[in-house]
Amino acid sequence: MLLRDAVAQQRLAAIDLVRVLHLDPSVDLVPRDSDLVPITVVDTTTSADSLIARATRARPELRRAAAVVDASEASRRGAMYGAWFPSVGVQGFAGALGGGPDSGHTRIAGMSDYTVSIGWRLGPGGLFDAGRINAANTQLSTAKLNQQKTRESVAADVLCLGLAQLATISERRSDRLVNPSSSGLPAFLTRHGGLQSGLMMAQVTAAALTSELKTVGHPASVDTIPTSGNTEDHVSMSMAAALKAMRALELARRVIAIEMLCACQAIDLLAPLRTSPPLARAHDFIRTQVPLVDADRSTSRDLANITRMIASGELHRACGAKVN
Repeated sequence: MLLRDAVAQQRLAAIDLVRVLHLDPSVDLVPRDSDLVPITVVDTTTSADSLIARATRARPELRRAAAVVDASEASRRGAMYGAWFPSVGVQGFAGALGGGPDSGHTRIAGMSDYTVSIGWRLGPGGLFDAGRINAANTQLSTAKLNQQKTRESVAADVLCLGLAQLATISERRSDRLVNPSSSGLPAFLTRHGGLQSGLMMAQVTAAALTSELKTVGHPASVDTIPTSGNTEDHVSMSMAAALKAMRALELARRVIAIEMLCACQAIDLLAPLRTSPPLARAHDFIRTQVPLVDADRSTSRDLANITRMIASGELHRACGAKVN
């Protein structure tokens, strides 16, 4: 299906280009790389954790956090073991004014002396400096915690981006369903066009929710500023990222609920034609709580019910098909 749509869009683009360039209609434009199709294939057996790890592997935030951990570990080793390396000092004296073993009151002899010293420092900055060791341990623990939270915030940001893409695709499908030029169905999925608006405002709502979700897609993990005289260093912003991901998930569910409402309405308008068995089961399950929109009414309760079905997994189970 995706391949057929891609080829059809390619042909439509070629026709538009012929018209814009005023070429001979008999000219057949084809892409230079005709064997390439803009489709990304993802192995559906890959777990979500693996996909997130793959997406975050090269993120600069994680490399920076790892560098801070390495520096903190080096500082801790210096605090714990550096003081045990002694300081070594060498002194030499040389002179010619007497005082040597051969000197006397009638002669001047040379004099030379050498001293080698080894020492350890005790207390602050030296051996048994518990405060310095505790500070280094605290710095290392903070760096490791920040590294873990950075990984979580980046994962939440990636989740927001994926949800924004999903919602955008869902909203476009809803638009194609209510648009008679693309679906072949009655405008806005109502049999009383011109007198009733049908599901027109449902699609408008989906567009508004999708636009809001795109603003939520701005990554939180990059938005950090050191404060308090640089004592509050680079932070992960994981709490902000998690709250934003929760909001993005809520918005995406509502957008998909609108698509499900439009799809069920379209299936009913196409009767007696039947859809595939899994989609028929999903349609029948939704219809147990959401009736056909045969006259204009508020669909807020309908959308709330479908959103709850999606969030609880009931709609997935009613479909009876494994969806990755």
